[in-house]
Amino acid sequence: MSNEPAERKDEKIRMRIAPESFSDIIFGLALSIGSLVLIQNPIKTLNDFAGNLFVFGFSFVIIALTWVMFSRTVNLLSTESDSVLFLTLALFFCVALEPYLFYLLWNNSPTIVSLLGATSAAYALDVGFMFMILGTLGWIVVRQNAEGGKGTLINLKLLRRDVVARYIVGSAFLISSAPIFWIPTSIATQHVRNLIWFASFVSFVIAHVSSVREKSAHAVHNLRLSRVVELSARAINIDFCSSAHYARYTDKIG
Repeated sequence: MSNEPAERKDEKIRMRIAPESFSDIIFGLALSIGSLVLIQNPIKTLNDFAGNLFVFGFSFVIIALTWVMFSRTVNLLSTESDSVLFLTLALFFCVALEPYLFYLLWNNSPTIVSLLGATSAAYALDVGFMFMILGTLGWIVVRQNAEGGKGTLINLKLLRRDVVARYIVGSAFLISSAPIFWIPTSIATQHVRNLIWFASFVSFVIAHVSSVREKSAHAVHNLRLSRVVELSARAINIDFCSSAHYARYTDKIG
C-alpha cells in the first residue's frame, strides 16, 4: 500500500516526459528539414540567396518560437488530461507538416508554381492552427492556475496577454488563407497574404519579447520578496531565541 502513491507519481512523470521527448524529435526534424528544402531551390543571383535566407529565417523563427512556447506552456500545466494530449498531438502534426508546405511554397517547379495560391493557403492554415493550439494550451494553463494550481508562481495577467496574442496571430494566419488575400502588391513582389503573415508575426515577436522581459522582472521581484520574508523570519527566530535564552539566564540568577 505504501508503494502505490510513489508508483502513481512515477507514472505521471513518465507521461509528462514522453511527450516532451517526442516534441524534441518533431521540432528538431522540422528545423533540419527546413534547411534541406532550400537545397532543391538553386540560387542564380545574390538576391536569390538573400531571399532564401529571409524565407528560411521566417520559417525557422516560427518553428523555434513554437517549440519554446510549447515547452514553457507544458511545464506550467498542473494536471494533464486527454484534451491536452489531443492538442499536443495535433500541434505535432502541424509542426511536422510545416516543412512540406514550406517546400511547396518555394519550389520553382512549373506544376507547383501553378498551385502556389492553394499551397500558400494551406501553409497559412497550418501555421494558424499551430498558434490557435498554443493559445488553447495557454488558456488551459490559465484556467488551472486560476483555480489554485500554480497561481502563486505565475503572473496570470501576463500569461493571459500572451494567450490573447497567440489567438490574434493564429486568427490572422487563418483569415489570410481566404482567396481574397491572394492579391499581388508592389511591395517586394509579395501578395497581401504574405504581408499579413510578416506583419502579424513580427508584431507577435515584439510583444512576446516584451512579455518575457516583464515575466523576468516579475520573477526577480518575487525572488527578492521571498528573500526578504526569509530574512525577516530568521531575524524573528533569532530574536525569539535570544529572548528565551535571556529569560532562562535571569531565572538562574534569580
